Amino acid sequence: MWVVGDTVTFDVLASFHKDGSIQNYTWSLYEPGAIGVFIAYEGVNMTHTFAENGTWRIELVVKDNWGVEYNPDRPATAPYREQILLDVEAGLNLF
Repeated sequence: MWVVGDTVTFDVLASFHKDGSIQNYTWSLYEPGAIGVFIAYEGVNMTHTFAENGTWRIELVVKDNWGVEYNPDRPATAPYREQILLDVEAGLNLF
């Protein structure tokens, strides 16, 4: 369980590309209920401290050495994008 104020770190250490190499990693965070990106990170890891409770969407999109990246109109690019939902609860109010 995650609570407001917790910090989470994601990395891509277990990722691989069968026929090439991944050149770019873009992490996008979406606040609970938001449609647009709240914040984006570039790189092999992403660390964020959650300041709001609710369900956050975290998305990773990669680009390979051939210039291929996720495109919703090209189903074959689906492996170039990964999403997870992370539930963050309000912390305990001790006062």
